[in-house]
Amino acid sequence: MSDIQTCFSRSYSAWEKWNLLAYDDKSEYLLSLEGKLSNGFQEAFQYQLVCSKQVVSPIYNLNGPTGETNELYTAGRGVGVLVVDTQHNNVELAAGAMLAAMLAAGNSVIVCCDTESVIEHLKQAISKANFPTNLVQFTSLDAHLSVLDKDIRNFAFVGSEQAVVELNKALALRSGAITALVSETDLDELPQSQDPKLVLRFITERTRTINVTAVGGNATLLELGSDGH
Repeated sequence: MSDIQTCFSRSYSAWEKWNLLAYDDKSEYLLSLEGKLSNGFQEAFQYQLVCSKQVVSPIYNLNGPTGETNELYTAGRGVGVLVVDTQHNNVELAAGAMLAAMLAAGNSVIVCCDTESVIEHLKQAISKANFPTNLVQFTSLDAHLSVLDKDIRNFAFVGSEQAVVELNKALALRSGAITALVSETDLDELPQSQDPKLVLRFITERTRTINVTAVGGNATLLELGSDGH
């Protein structure tokens, strides 16, 4: 098994367990990691966690016209890739924001990066925190093209505008599930990293229906053959 295949397999297994956790349970792990980060990483991570809780933690009750209960909630999409291809002064803010949003949404993350300061900081923080094994994997920057052959469901990029064009082309040529590219290329203003709803770029919406009456709904709406019909 290749290194990339091993990395993806571990990340997928970690995602399956992570995605089943309630948001409050995820939050405990994420807060533990946030407490071990520092500088720009911690600032961006903390901001996105606060915003994410307001956006994706609630479960919304929808109308049940036949007596059932319908709940709208969010879930992770699967394995995500975070490519960090810059040594800009704000790289910690951008990478921290993307990582926090992807994890809070319910995804696992493969970080593709050659910037040693970024990798070492994240690895040390994860090793010291109470954090699920393999939820965040690390590989080299150039490995992101090989990862595209796998069933990737999220793709985030921090770097130059020129590289984004090529990545979009590569993503468009993939078979299987459509994977949108979320990119932070304005590393001075950081519009994506400061977006309070960034987490919504990495989620999928789901509905859960529960029948609450013995016949599976409102019996008055199921009458057939009455005088009125």
